[in-house]
Amino acid sequence: MEEIGVTGRLGGQMEVPDCTGAWREMADATNRLGVHITCQFRDGGNIVRDHLHGKTDSRMTANFIGNEFREFREMLNEHLDRVNAKSAA
Repeated sequence: MEEIGVTGRLGGQMEVPDCTGAWREMADATNRLGVHITCQFRDGGNIVRDHLHGKTDSRMTANFIGNEFREFREMLNEHLDRVNAKSAA
């Protein structure tokens, strides 16, 4: 069995055939968690890549996030605004 993210690839999904009840709910919740983390991580990575290639108007936009990921999104976007303001001056 492979651990999600250990191989350097995100987006993996747990497949549990013939799983029902509480086990199915846990598998589905784990897969939703994996999707959310993958989307948020990729969104941040895309923003950094855009900025490295001169597209400075990109912003992290993942809206279904909360707590620490929301704080990260807000800090990253604020940092990008400051970098853009210094570049424009």
